[in-house]
Amino acid sequence: MKVCANFIVWSEAGADLSTSEILEPNAPDTRVRTVQFAHATVEDYLESRLEEEYTKKSTHGHVAESCLFYLKDIDRERALEAREERGFLNYALAYWPYHVSEACANGYDISIAEISNNFTDQVFEEWISVLLPIARNLSQDPITQEKLLDCISLPADRIFLACAWDICDLVNVVVDMRVAAGSWEDSDRNQTNTNQATPLYLASKYGYPKIVELLVDSGADINVECKKQDGALEVASSRGHSKIVKYLLDMGGKVSAHGGEAIRLAASKGHNEILKLLVINFEEELKNGHVPLHNFSGSRSNENGENPDLGNTAQKVFSDAMKEGAKSGKGEVIKTLLAQKQCFGLNDKLLAEAMKDALIHAVDVGSDTVTNRLLEAGANPNFRDEEGASPLDIAACNGHFAVVKSLLPKIRDLADYGQSALSLAAEYDHYTIVKLLLERGVTLHFSQPKDIEILRKAVDKNYSELIKLLLAHSREETYGISLNEAAESGDESVVDLLLLLGATAEHTQLQEQAMDDHFSAIQHLLDHDAERPQGPSSLQKAAAAGHELIVSLLLKHKAPIDLRPNEDSALHKAVINNHPSIVEILLNHHANVNDPGSSGTPLLLAAKFGYQQIVDLLLKRGANIDAENENGTALEIAARRGHFEIVESLILEHGSTKDPVHGLTPKERLNRKGPQGTPLQCAAAGGYREIAELLIAQGADVNVQSGPYGTALQAAVAEGRVDMVKMLCSARATDFSITGEMRWDRATSAWITNEHPYTPEPRTPGLPNGNNFQTTPPPTPPPIWYHETLLLCIHGDCELDFPELNSNAVKRRAESIDSKNSTGKKIVGVVEKFVARPFAVITIDSERRS
Repeated sequence: MKVCANFIVWSEAGADLSTSEILEPNAPDTRVRTVQFAHATVEDYLESRLEEEYTKKSTHGHVAESCLFYLKDIDRERALEAREERGFLNYALAYWPYHVSEACANGYDISIAEISNNFTDQVFEEWISVLLPIARNLSQDPITQEKLLDCISLPADRIFLACAWDICDLVNVVVDMRVAAGSWEDSDRNQTNTNQATPLYLASKYGYPKIVELLVDSGADINVECKKQDGALEVASSRGHSKIVKYLLDMGGKVSAHGGEAIRLAASKGHNEILKLLVINFEEELKNGHVPLHNFSGSRSNENGENPDLGNTAQKVFSDAMKEGAKSGKGEVIKTLLAQKQCFGLNDKLLAEAMKDALIHAVDVGSDTVTNRLLEAGANPNFRDEEGASPLDIAACNGHFAVVKSLLPKIRDLADYGQSALSLAAEYDHYTIVKLLLERGVTLHFSQPKDIEILRKAVDKNYSELIKLLLAHSREETYGISLNEAAESGDESVVDLLLLLGATAEHTQLQEQAMDDHFSAIQHLLDHDAERPQGPSSLQKAAAAGHELIVSLLLKHKAPIDLRPNEDSALHKAVINNHPSIVEILLNHHANVNDPGSSGTPLLLAAKFGYQQIVDLLLKRGANIDAENENGTALEIAARRGHFEIVESLILEHGSTKDPVHGLTPKERLNRKGPQGTPLQCAAAGGYREIAELLIAQGADVNVQSGPYGTALQAAVAEGRVDMVKMLCSARATDFSITGEMRWDRATSAWITNEHPYTPEPRTPGLPNGNNFQTTPPPTPPPIWYHETLLLCIHGDCELDFPELNSNAVKRRAESIDSKNSTGKKIVGVVEKFVARPFAVITIDSERRS
């Protein structure tokens, strides 16, 4: 800044920079100032000097010399420090080869002697040792990064630096020195760097013809194979260095040296002129037998160096090149390969296979140019690959309109290939391709599952414009199908669109025939109950899925609510899936709150699954509290399944008065003898003590006989509910007479003898699964429950009647219990007296109980 004090100033302070404060290194600068030219003429002066003196030639030369000067005393430790500081030294470490290369290319007189003097062997080795971390930080400059990495070798060797950066004079110096020293042998000429690349490979890779010629003239092997790379010819073909390719071929380079890889690489990059040269030379090599076939994948030479798989090898080279040319989308490459196919000795079958593979790649990348070239040459698009995809499918799926258009005239079976392509194009919303396929004759038949799936996918993904197009090419009966799918998926905009297009909430076969005025068909359908639609309606699907807006939209368009007698309605679907808001919407539109459906009224379903909010909502809207199905009323079902809150609501809130419509009083409701017994018996069988206590408190009779068990106490005993038995005994449940369908004494006898363990009839608690319900058997009670129950009854004020009881088995169990009783009390005597009179009623007095 002191040097430039006459040219620039601080804009705010206006102070002379020569007298401005100089900050210490790393000291924070809190000043807010900007630098500007001291006068307008300063800019003009500097620009004139730049034009006159600072040319590209001189700039690179000066920077190169400055970098070399900075680096002459560098060591590894200082170099690593500089990398962190990111100052000029760090820049010099990374970019000095670039500036030297550019200076030489622009004619700047920078001598190799000067490079050697400033950049001694020791400095060069230190530079190589830190080059890897330096290069890794240059991801923003990939070309410089790649060249720097190619400079690294162990031991450090300047020839890789010279070949990577086109420093031809340095190559000359290194080669001459080694030739003079007698050390320029095969191992030196073909040595490799850490990337396993030879000097000739690097010069061919970056396109330096002079260095390539110098190395070849000095004996470098053109066809040597690098361990991790191909040869010089391959990399030059890939990079498009035609002059180097031609030179290497003229000097003995073999196209087949690395399996014909040069042809594949040239084709993949679209270097057509290079490809022509390579193919011609490859043909000559095949004719002359100069092909080192051991380098081909899968090829094996015999003891005479001959290979019986020569034709297959040539076919592979051709096939690989065709694939790569197709991937690159280069029509001229394909044209060249097809024009020179005779060079590879192909028969018609091999040519057809190669073109088929190339066609797959061409349609995949969307190259209509290559596709047309192949089709003109006779490629057949009427096939499917291993995954079942045809070229037309691939093009349609990827949205390549021009390719699809080129393929269609060559498709023989449009019904097959066109249909699958239409499905894929529709799935990914390729509107123009779908339109083209439909216009070219691909038909939609929505009576077919595959065609329905096309529309279904469009609806699922809300492709509104595509849906319009599909419906425009189909009959009107498809609206009902697509409306159902849209209603279930929750796409409100699609539902609205379909309704506007004329879709109805229900679409039956009868309606389809009526629209076509087919009288005989209508009569036939009526005779066969055709008014019953197939499958759920749109309203049912939307209600089941919980889509409130769509339910409202369908109802607005007059969708029928109670559609099918004796089948579940939309209200049933909403209840089963616990959507109280939709239940309320449907009730507001006068849905039948007492519709029996296929498995009971909505109230029975809500009670079954424990949906209290819906139970309260239905009862407030007039649901019959005493409606029943094969499992009983809502109260009995809720008691059996342990839904305490619902039982409480049914008794206290909604069942405390006589039903004016159905006539049951609260007490009659509590003691109603349903299919599973009274509510108390249902609770007792399930072991729900809290519900049983509530029922008894509200007036349930503990000794009412009904159902499969007989009484509540028998139900508790049969199901092994010991706590329930104790509670019922305390509530004076004493009637053990056998009146039920299931004789509890037989069941307990089976448990005692362990001959036929009793399994109660499976019940169906739990979650809905569509219209079916998962059945979950109750937990199996342990056998000891019988002993506890028996002893409780023996030691209580209960009268027992035990017909058909196996007395010997009971005594054996009593003896077993006595043997494990640490208190010394024996019950076998009591049991013997008990079972001695199996058909009598025994009263256990207080003395006996003690």
